Amino acid sequence: MALRRTRPAPRWLVILIAAAIGVILAGGISLVLEPEYESTSRSFVASSDASIDGSNLLNAQTFVTERMKSYAQMVTSTSVLEPVIDDLELDITPKDLAKKVEVSVELNSVVLAITVTDTDAQRASDIANAIMTQLPDEVATVENPDGAKVVPVTFSVFETAIPADEKSWPNTKINLAAGLVLGLVAGIGVLWLRARLAGYFTKAAARARRIERPRRFRAR
Repeated sequence: MALRRTRPAPRWLVILIAAAIGVILAGGISLVLEPEYESTSRSFVASSDASIDGSNLLNAQTFVTERMKSYAQMVTSTSVLEPVIDDLELDITPKDLAKKVEVSVELNSVVLAITVTDTDAQRASDIANAIMTQLPDEVATVENPDGAKVVPVTFSVFETAIPADEKSWPNTKINLAAGLVLGLVAGIGVLWLRARLAGYFTKAAARARRIERPRRFRAR
């Protein structure tokens, strides 16, 4: 009795199912992962010397620009983060808090941006604002080791950090798109593997038939 040969699923159906599985898995992962939120505070840094005239203005701007990298590195220092932790009563170490903070200064710019990432949107904005408030005090201490507390620069905050309305991670849209692409790739891979296996079994069956025919002739 001959076995009935099962017709394989259409190619488009295989790809569609694989893509759907990829999207579903990506969406599920996005729902399971704990969301994170970002808040950014930006400050304009300028010389605090009000007596600077036109001839010395360029030197003052150069001084501030050269200091920006140093000020950015001070943001994640223990001396800046410890007071922030105490003020906000955070249950975290300065080292761990520094991992949540990202500082950026554009090339040849005097704008300092402090971005904080946290699982709580309100807390992320509070930390960013607190760090921006604490930074000038640390700058004054470092620039005046004798205790004069004269700040050579001023930090003018022009963008206060506010709680984010949308999570920054995981990005559900990107994850779904990635799941769709990976699903399509997996579907194409399944079709390729199915074609290879079908070719292998077809050749194996053909060889088996060629071997079987001489045996039948000899039996007669």
